[in-house]
Amino acid sequence: MTDFDSAESTPPRAQATYPCVRHGTQAGSLHLHRIEGRSEWLLVEEGFLGKTSRWLGAAAAERVARVLERADAAALYTLDLEYAPFYCPACDAVYCGECWRTFLVFADDLPGFLEETRGICPQGHERMLSD
Repeated sequence: MTDFDSAESTPPRAQATYPCVRHGTQAGSLHLHRIEGRSEWLLVEEGFLGKTSRWLGAAAAERVARVLERADAAALYTLDLEYAPFYCPACDAVYCGECWRTFLVFADDLPGFLEETRGICPQGHERMLSD
């Protein structure tokens, strides 16, 4: 069973969906789960970059849960910029995948090694979206 399967079989402790300010479509969603038999919490993020998950300790999970309960994209970004790849801090706005122009950055010294995914929002602000 994958992390995603485990998460989908348990009710979330907290969850939030973030709509695009330009299109109203879903830019991203996050849900936080306690997986049976694990001491950590699983945070699942789904958005235009795909579906990712990460394990969080109890303290980090509590901080994330409080932010998700408010659906506060700025606070989510402040916790960890990778939790909110859909959020542009310069605009203080959420954008969907149709809005972001994304590109991959590869390591200069390791051919083929992906360093990060970067994006440019509709207003021209560039940021790292995923590492």
